[in-house]
Amino acid sequence: AVPAAAQDIYVGEAAVATQDASERERALKPALLGALIRASGDAGIGREAGIDAALDEAPRIVRTFSYRQSVEPGPDGRPLARQFLVAQFDPADVARLLAGLNRAVW
Repeated sequence: AVPAAAQDIYVGEAAVATQDASERERALKPALLGALIRASGDAGIGREAGIDAALDEAPRIVRTFSYRQSVEPGPDGRPLARQFLVAQFDPADVARLLAGLNRAVW
């Protein structure tokens, strides 16, 4: 088992417009990319050959997901609400995907 604090590296977030299933499916790929960056410590991993195939696995390896909202000042100074998908991915699968990209969990 992975300690709770270490599981945070297997979490990724992506902005969403709605909580619809199709929007969630779209957002899982950038969320997985965020988790791969976090787990590897390599911000350039998104440019690696093979990254698209790795990201295609996102729906299969997501363990849990939730949504969070944030309110930030908009361009005109008025509050702007934004919504994010927060996805927890399987640590073993993240490690496997990183190995396929010649990376390791740091």
